[in-house]
Amino acid sequence: MSTIKKLAGVIPALITPLEKSGKVDCKLLEKQVAYLSSAGVHGFMVNGTTGEGPYLTIQEKIDVFTLVKEVVNGKQFLCAACLQPSTALVVAEIRAIEHLEPDFIVAVTPYYYAVSQEVVVQHYKEIARNSPVPVILYNIPSCTHNPIALESILELASVENIVGIKDSSGDFTSFIRGVYT
Repeated sequence: MSTIKKLAGVIPALITPLEKSGKVDCKLLEKQVAYLSSAGVHGFMVNGTTGEGPYLTIQEKIDVFTLVKEVVNGKQFLCAACLQPSTALVVAEIRAIEHLEPDFIVAVTPYYYAVSQEVVVQHYKEIARNSPVPVILYNIPSCTHNPIALESILELASVENIVGIKDSSGDFTSFIRGVYT
């Protein structure tokens, strides 16, 4: 596995360009990554919500991550988004991509069905236990309909192998409460 890298700086979420047929446009993806890499970003979010992550097959995600890793050539760290509706599916995706040696795994809350905060906490603890690299929580309730409550974030902050959060909730009040807690 890769050495642990510092989670900091500018980390753009890559757009996964698609051809009209729905296939990943590898040439445009390569051009985007090369441009951003040369611009000095610190890392990349690969296969996230901006990158069509929930719609790509596991093989497409592997292909996209492989291409990004080749273009970056170790200059930036890579966050692999595993956006699956259940804990078991996230863990299965981690197993499918771990040979690619991402620097971080990013996971959303379970989605489709409403779940309690207890389930959200257990979801992330299980992912952290099964991930060979550090995990980043991804709070995007507009897509999952299951937000991560501040109390859950505070509990998860003490879990070994959970190192950060990407908060796309738009809930500035909760964000500020978390900063000053």
